[in-house]
Amino acid sequence: MALDLFASRRHRLLVARSAMTATEQYLSEVRPVKVLATAVAASTIAGVLGGLVWAALAPPEKFVVVDPGRGAALTGESMHRFDGLALFVCIAFVGGVVLPVALWAWTAARGPVLCVGVFVGAAIGSVVMLGIGIWVAGVVHPRPVDPPAGSVVTLAPGFESALVLLVQPLVASLVVLLLAAMNPHDNLRFTAEDDQNTNGADEETGAAAAGAN
Repeated sequence: MALDLFASRRHRLLVARSAMTATEQYLSEVRPVKVLATAVAASTIAGVLGGLVWAALAPPEKFVVVDPGRGAALTGESMHRFDGLALFVCIAFVGGVVLPVALWAWTAARGPVLCVGVFVGAAIGSVVMLGIGIWVAGVVHPRPVDPPAGSVVTLAPGFESALVLLVQPLVASLVVLLLAAMNPHDNLRFTAEDDQNTNGADEETGAAAAGAN
């Protein structure tokens, strides 16, 4: 009985030591600033690409000029405001899922710093996507100068609310939370090699205890 208890305690110490060794090794290799910079840079690049995609897909809105400086939307054209909003939400949702999953594959960077980097990067990426999208759409569909009354003009798509900027950070935070909750290891960084080493130590301990008995 005493030998079994000793073997069990030794096994727990070996597992704890392996986890601490792996964690210290990862922390020495990856600096928090590098993790944050990588997350923000990746999100910014994705935001630029997302803005270009939105500007290419979002439909413009056509108006008929009633008086100088005043216009009325044509029948059915007002629905394009929702189309542009829905496209932005879809692109932001995809970015909020893909980016955290891609960054989570960086095993050495997993932890609170990566979570903060994903959230901050998603927020910055969403702002960049909005800005790039509106700017490119304005270049593709320039605003006419003093159009005559009765003419039909095309205006670039836009947004009436800044709440769309919350989609990507919220989705990214939820994805990181789910990934952390589904991870079976306490340090979130245990690798298959560490598991094999722990299992080997467990087998050695069990064989030693059996031989002592």
